[in-house]
Amino acid sequence: MRSHGFSAYKDIVDDEDIPTIKKAQESIRRLAKEKKVKIIACAMSWEANAIEPKEVLPFVTISENSFIDTIGYQNNGYALMTFK
Repeated sequence: MRSHGFSAYKDIVDDEDIPTIKKAQESIRRLAKEKKVKIIACAMSWEANAIEPKEVLPFVTISENSFIDTIGYQNNGYALMTFK
């Protein structure tokens, strides 16, 4: 069973950032549910950061190779948006 992405952060995020992370997760959850935004995360990034799939929000889709997926989306007219 997935832990909904939050429990793992408690070990790596400062306590004062936890409310902001919860708010961001809720915003992303609403976008996925209400606006049908597809949230995709790269499996290679998860592995590089020692994140297990069970630690990620349940509506997040795993991409085995986001570089190839991104090229495919761009070829179909989508734009790349990055977040820092």
